[in-house]
Amino acid sequence: VEESVHLELMPTVNRDYIDTNLEEIYEKLLKVRKDVLKALEEARKQDLIRHPYEAKVLLKLPEDYKGLMLDRLDWIKFFFTVSQLEVVDNVDTDIKVESEDIEGLTVGIERAEGEKCPRCWIYDETVGKDGQPICDRCMEQVKIYKNIRYRIIFSFFLYFTQNKMITYTKPKPFVKWAGGKRQIIKVLKENIPETFNRYIEPFVGGGALLFELLPSNAIINDINSELINTYLVIKDNVERLIESLKEHKNNENYYYKIRDLNPSELSKIERASRFIYLNKTCFNGLYRENSKGKFNVPFGKYKNPKILDEENLRAVSFYLCNNNIKIYNKDYKEICELAKKGDFVYLDPPYYPINKTSSFTKYTKYDFTEKDQIELSEVFKSLDKKGCFVMLSNSNTDFIKELYKDFYILEVEAGRYINCKGNLRKKRKLEVLIKNY
Repeated sequence: VEESVHLELMPTVNRDYIDTNLEEIYEKLLKVRKDVLKALEEARKQDLIRHPYEAKVLLKLPEDYKGLMLDRLDWIKFFFTVSQLEVVDNVDTDIKVESEDIEGLTVGIERAEGEKCPRCWIYDETVGKDGQPICDRCMEQVKIYKNIRYRIIFSFFLYFTQNKMITYTKPKPFVKWAGGKRQIIKVLKENIPETFNRYIEPFVGGGALLFELLPSNAIINDINSELINTYLVIKDNVERLIESLKEHKNNENYYYKIRDLNPSELSKIERASRFIYLNKTCFNGLYRENSKGKFNVPFGKYKNPKILDEENLRAVSFYLCNNNIKIYNKDYKEICELAKKGDFVYLDPPYYPINKTSSFTKYTKYDFTEKDQIELSEVFKSLDKKGCFVMLSNSNTDFIKELYKDFYILEVEAGRYINCKGNLRKKRKLEVLIKNY
């Protein structure tokens, strides 16, 4: 080894790296690029553009160049340092250059379509779409939302480029749900397994425990198709959902007009918007269907219900998008069949009635009967045999305790906030938490 790099000989070329076909391609592209640069310079002189990224290049190509370029336009535009590139049959622009070196080549220049991406400076029609601050290409590259460190970096990036700071909050249930677990969440957390593989919740409802634990690998399910559609829309189209929710009004006539809409005739976003609106403005936030499957809860007459919580909807969307969360609308038994050894399954079914006056087990048109409770106990036992960690919530009754007498049963004091009588709405009562570990 020489004492100085300046005394070293130039490295010899590794012949394995030589690609004559690639050399030929680049030689042709360099010839085209020469004419593209001429056209861009002319566009600058005429004040059509100030920077090549503001340009859309239109190319009329000779036949022997079409095969070379048509399949490579997505990356050739970066070779030309422009935002958009299109091959056309005729160039009909104010600025165009006829090539002197390549017979049949004409280059035209137009203003690029769309908005400027603050990250890569490319002009693209996906910038600003559904509230997206950068182009699709950058979104794919950044995938910022996978990692909290990148989220912080991206937030500061937007602040300094668009004077727009993004805040991130922990997601919480986006609907009020009968049997919701926010009142006993501390007890639930104290009783989950120390370690487990996947989190599986076959009766997810409002998802209080899901959003408290925020597992990175989970399966969630509910028999309520409107609820699950809303989860999916929040995941995939949260900005369009937010815009739709902004249009709703809090008055009785409007409420019944929205309630009477047939969900099957609405788009997925409209269905989700309707679902959240009804949940926020109906009596006690109760979801109930009649025997025909029609939502039948009356207007709640609240003065100022919070129909739209933008920050939380975005937080929920962020979580669902950037973790391995599978969302299903199936019978709970099908979901439990997916469970494997080491998975944690939390079962929160419609509760068994404590007495005749507390018989609300009908969130959808299907009742959850005593027979269903017995079948659920058998599913619990089969999960136990598989080697799953299983925890179940239900009412504190002799019937339920007898079904699960071979497992650990913990009595839990819970405050329930959905009750038809206001003076009973916060009355505390006992339920049970049952687990096999």
